[in-house]
Amino acid sequence: MKNTAPPLAFISAYVERGLPLIASLKLTVVLFTMSIFLVFVGTLAQVNQDMWQVINKYFHSYFVWIDLQVFLPASWFPNLQNVSGGFPFPGGLTIGFLLLVNLLAAHLIRFRIQATGNRMLFGLGTAVIGVLLTWLVIASGNSSDGFQSEPVLSYLILWKVFVYGLVVCWLGSLVGLWKMYSSYHQRKLEFILLSCGSGLLGIGSIWLVIQLEDAYLGDAGMRILWQLIQGGAAGFVMLVGCILLFRRRGGIVLIHSGIGLMMLGELLVGTYAVEQQISLREGETLNYALDTRSTELAIVDPSSDEGDEVVVVPLWVKGKSSQFLSQKVIQNRNLPFDIEILDYYKNAELIDVDPQKDDQPQNPATAGFGTRLIAQEVRASSGADSDGTIDLAAAYVKLTEKGTGARIGTFLLAQQMAMQDLAEEVRLDNKAYQVSLRFERDYKDYQLRLHDVVKEDYVGTDVPRHYASDMNIFDTKRNIDQDVKVWMNNPVRYAGETFYQSGYRKIPAGPAGKEVEISTIQVVENTGWMIPYVSCMLVMIGLLAHFCGTLSRFLKRLTRGPVDPAMPSV
Repeated sequence: MKNTAPPLAFISAYVERGLPLIASLKLTVVLFTMSIFLVFVGTLAQVNQDMWQVINKYFHSYFVWIDLQVFLPASWFPNLQNVSGGFPFPGGLTIGFLLLVNLLAAHLIRFRIQATGNRMLFGLGTAVIGVLLTWLVIASGNSSDGFQSEPVLSYLILWKVFVYGLVVCWLGSLVGLWKMYSSYHQRKLEFILLSCGSGLLGIGSIWLVIQLEDAYLGDAGMRILWQLIQGGAAGFVMLVGCILLFRRRGGIVLIHSGIGLMMLGELLVGTYAVEQQISLREGETLNYALDTRSTELAIVDPSSDEGDEVVVVPLWVKGKSSQFLSQKVIQNRNLPFDIEILDYYKNAELIDVDPQKDDQPQNPATAGFGTRLIAQEVRASSGADSDGTIDLAAAYVKLTEKGTGARIGTFLLAQQMAMQDLAEEVRLDNKAYQVSLRFERDYKDYQLRLHDVVKEDYVGTDVPRHYASDMNIFDTKRNIDQDVKVWMNNPVRYAGETFYQSGYRKIPAGPAGKEVEISTIQVVENTGWMIPYVSCMLVMIGLLAHFCGTLSRFLKRLTRGPVDPAMPSV
């Protein structure tokens, strides 16, 4: 007899059989174990690779080849540094995607909506409002028009509202205790636990009221508290919707929602986040930021009356070599000459040329700074280094005339020279071009000027206790001219970017030995920076709700005592 069942029936049958396998808790444990193993391997790999290389190779990839040598670091196994071989392994993106599919499948099977009728409609509406509030909280952290918006109330008034809100919660717990006292004998354990919690809340809130001004967290702390309050408000609305829809499993659903949001946030950060640096001397003004993970070959023609004409060739991009570096010979109609990359060192030091030394390395340079300096490759910085230094690349390039191939010269280009605003001068056709190897530049719509930078150390040490930079942001596009202050743990958010105080150093200036102070500002563009705050609040509220619900049901069963099996069930 021929089977005439519709194709959708077969698909539905396979889905029903496959979902339990995909939603298996065993699969969850296996995936978590694989992710822990991948983190362990990535940590070991930072002995020889920098953090961004490890992130790109292990965590922002679908599959990765793990060398056996990773498990044999030189500090532990100095005699086993030539081990070959390895094995393939799922990358961070693959494991994260499978965890998300596993979580969604588990919800489809184990977390079915238990509400019906008006309760379901009201629950769906409340959950949708909670999702919208969550999105608004995340979106409120980014403003492309200017500075991050401040709360309607000042931070000091917001602190007072928070403290007196704790007092109201304490008074509410006292009311609950008073109502529960009438059934004390039936709910003794609940009464005792609520009394302990109410007592701790009362002591803490009264102390905060007494020390209201002295206990103030400051503007930096209140910014974080304000972000948590916003995330908590959205979380409570979502919790109400989840409880209406899923009843006692509402807390678990909210926990999983927070975890899923955190996974989404990590994907957004890995895909779209941009990290750059601006290093400013006191009194200096800049309108560009540097990407310290990328290097570029810059050819500048300063002869134009309208401004410099710049052509850049990316050589190292986000921790990976570019196609131009791989192909060695670079020919393009926008370039005034052809370029051949003879050698490229990811990290190099410069030494003086000394003809008296017999062991002096061969110098391939024929012109420019390379006639006085030689670049030697040194170990690239790794994630295990504690000094926080960054790699400074160098390259030997041969320049030839376009079309004829006539040799112009072989030059040494080094980032160490570019950081001192030194560039090679290459003359061709009565023009002088400035050629340099530098960090990739990203020109901004605004200008940043450093007025003053201060550093305070702990007494008797060189360990920094406090950094702070007084700066001015000048932006004609947004009509902004405002002084700001950035210090540790207190960033400034402007035009969709965040300025963090990340470094401080001094360099000598001039023969008099006077030192110039330099501030390093980390510039981060991350549209999802609020996601960790919101997701943590969702998880915390979900855990609290689930714990309280489970504890309440346990105490009720404990109070009722063992159930007589002979009694008919209701």
